[in-house]
Amino acid sequence: MDNSQRTGQYNQRFESRINQTPEEKVEELRKRIKNYFGQTYVKSILNLDEGNYIFIIDKTSDFVQKELKGVTSSQLRNLFNHVKNNEDNTIGLFKLKPLLAYAVGREKKGKMDMFAMLTEDLLSGINNENKKNFVEFFEAIVAYHKRFHGGD
Repeated sequence: MDNSQRTGQYNQRFESRINQTPEEKVEELRKRIKNYFGQTYVKSILNLDEGNYIFIIDKTSDFVQKELKGVTSSQLRNLFNHVKNNEDNTIGLFKLKPLLAYAVGREKKGKMDMFAMLTEDLLSGINNENKKNFVEFFEAIVAYHKRFHGGD
């Protein structure tokens, strides 16, 4: 395959993403999340146990390395500070949703979209029994981001 063929394929993929409806974009993002964490990713992440812990941690590492390249550590730290300040308050954790919406709205290149969707999906499954796993998962994301992408 020569360069002009590769360029043509890239342009087709790029144009198809630009012309996506919001529903198609959501569907594509969820599909990509499932490729990392599995079909039942909300349940798998929020109900961590010895059987799936290593799998989820390994997939979190891959996810952060490949999907959060353009996200700054400041963006993640601001969100994580909210999570840590509300780790004992389930209602307070739900207030993360508007903060995510703000972060996605400010970031014009779509780098936060998949992370925001993953986080919102996890928030929809959170309860008093599994919120500790949510906090630990978020902490792992921040740690891997620091490892792979350093500071701002």
